[in-house]
Amino acid sequence: VSHGNQLMSARLEYHVYRNNPNDTKMNIKEEEYFRCSCILSSSCLIPIVPNFFFGCSQIDGLMKSTLECFYNLQCMTELHVFFLSGAYPFFNFSNLNDNLNPPNETIESIINKLMIDYWTLNISFSSYYDRCLPSSCTYEFISRNDLFVIITTILSIFGGLSLGLKLLTLIILRFIEKTIHNNSFNQFITMIKNLFVCNSEQRLVNRLHLVFLLLTLFLIFTYSAFKPKSVTVQILKPSILNHKYLLKDHSDFLQCLCSQISIPYEAFLSIEPKFHDLCSSQFITDEWIYYIYGQGNRSRRFSFDDYRYSAPGQFILLSSVCTISQDKVIHAISQLLTSFFINSSVF
Repeated sequence: VSHGNQLMSARLEYHVYRNNPNDTKMNIKEEEYFRCSCILSSSCLIPIVPNFFFGCSQIDGLMKSTLECFYNLQCMTELHVFFLSGAYPFFNFSNLNDNLNPPNETIESIINKLMIDYWTLNISFSSYYDRCLPSSCTYEFISRNDLFVIITTILSIFGGLSLGLKLLTLIILRFIEKTIHNNSFNQFITMIKNLFVCNSEQRLVNRLHLVFLLLTLFLIFTYSAFKPKSVTVQILKPSILNHKYLLKDHSDFLQCLCSQISIPYEAFLSIEPKFHDLCSSQFITDEWIYYIYGQGNRSRRFSFDDYRYSAPGQFILLSSVCTISQDKVIHAISQLLTSFFINSSVF
């Protein structure tokens, strides 16, 4: 928006004055860097120190810059010579730690991450569990009857089943006798007797009864042995160790109801951001900024493309970004930790 509206910076990076001494009028002309016009593009850059740029505005140059020079003690020594005429000629340099951050990372990338390198997150499950204090844990599992249960079941119904099947056998035979013609029935009985080697009707009834009984017992055994059943187990006031074992063995079906469903995050959660090394370095301190500012009157002492002209403003911006990021992040963490985690069961 600023570029589209051709807004002029108070520091005059974007435009320069062209004053005619014979005229009371002052002309303003856009600046060009290496045949790159700030009218056509806001990304025109002038390298002033290694990978640190001056652009159409302070922020444009700063965003494209890196901090490589401030990781290199030799480069910083050259800066010391460069700023030697300043008000603080003997600045105690301490380079940034390149083990923490890549030196070639752009400042824009660092700012996009809120100046944060990484987060240290610690979740104490034991603290959460103590506050949740589950009243009970229930879990389900699929099981089948064991052999003892099956045999016990069969024995318990054997007497009644045997009597019932014997009566059923007699009823079936009498029914066949009444509905089928006598000759046909006699032939049927003879065939059955020959099949079971029976000489009397009573023996035939006993043999058929035994067959029906064994077949029925086999079907009952098969059904009881292979039919899955759902078993629900409840454990009252389980300890955290019990919960650990239950979670290991029955994680898919375990449910532990909390006595307290609303728990503040600060009771079990800690978050610690690690900000970029720059935000704890001397390069955002007033001492450094006064050092590179020197004796003032920069517009008279330096040209606009001199690093000593633009450096104070850029490091003031970096200092402000660090301060804002730290304040916002710490405030957001504080808001999170004082809010409540609400869940009816152990997560």
